[in-house]
Amino acid sequence: MPLFHRITKDLKKQRAVRELVIRQTREALQQAKLAIFAVHRGDDVGAKALVAQAGKQLEKLQHQLKKFPRFLHDGNVLAALEEFGEAWLVVEFAQGKKLGFPKKPALAPEQQIGALADFTGELGRRAVLMATERKHKDVEKIYRTVSDVVRHLVEADLTGPARQKADEAKRNLKRIEEVRYDLSLRQKLVL
Repeated sequence: MPLFHRITKDLKKQRAVRELVIRQTREALQQAKLAIFAVHRGDDVGAKALVAQAGKQLEKLQHQLKKFPRFLHDGNVLAALEEFGEAWLVVEFAQGKKLGFPKKPALAPEQQIGALADFTGELGRRAVLMATERKHKDVEKIYRTVSDVVRHLVEADLTGPARQKADEAKRNLKRIEEVRYDLSLRQKLVL
C-alpha cells in the first residue's frame, strides 16, 4: 500500500536525522565541556580551539536541520547550544574580552539565559582557583562580573526553568561572596 510505504520512508528519514542530531550534539557538548576544563587548567589556546570546533559543529547542524525544523528544538540540540554558550562565555572572560554571544550558531534567549547562569558557576570555580593563588584582583573581577550577570537576570523577571537557572546564579554569587570574605580575613591575618 503506497500510504504505508511513504510513512515507513518518512520514519526512516526521521530516524536518520535523529541519529545525526544525537551524534553531532554529543560531540559538540563534549568539546564545549573540554574547553571549559582547558580554561581552568590555564590552556586558553586549547580552550579557544575547542570552543571554535563546537561552534562549527553546531552551526553545521543548524544548517542541516533547516530541512527538518522540528529537530532544531530537540532537547539534545538545546542542551548542546547552552553548553556551547557557557563555554564561549568562559573562554571570552578568560581572554579578557567583553561578554557576548556569537551570531552563529544562533542561541535562543532560553539557551543564552542558561549559558549565563551556568557561566556564573564556572566563574565561581575560577574564583576559588584565583583565591588559592592570592589573586585578589582576579577574584574581584569575577565578583563584579557575576554580580552584574545576576542583576540582569533578576531584572529580566524570569519564570519557569529560566527562573531556576537565575536562582542558581544567585547561589553562585553567594559562594563567590564567601570566597571574597575568606580571602579578606586571610589577608588581615597576614598583615
